[in-house]
Amino acid sequence: MYVEVAHPPQKKIDYKNPHFLKRIRSDLEKCGILEPKDKILVADVIRINHAYVIYTPNRKLVLDEIFKFLNNAGIHAIGRYGEWKYSFMEEAILDGKKTAELLTG
Repeated sequence: MYVEVAHPPQKKIDYKNPHFLKRIRSDLEKCGILEPKDKILVADVIRINHAYVIYTPNRKLVLDEIFKFLNNAGIHAIGRYGEWKYSFMEEAILDGKKTAELLTG
């Protein structure tokens, strides 16, 4: 399971504080994703300072050229960073699945 906690850069979060993971677990239980009896065997917190792409006025023109180059080289750019788009984790997984199906026929 992957959980993403976004926040503005000025908000400081203590990722090592046990309450941080307890809060996430509590919220997952409230949503019905986890049951109280479920065990989390491993939790790995990774801080990504700049997790979202920023759209600029030249985005489309630049991306068209980049993707043309990558496609000619046989490179499949997918996901949030590969396609330089705002997307959610489920979409990134579907992008990967679609590309795997394309590659395997």
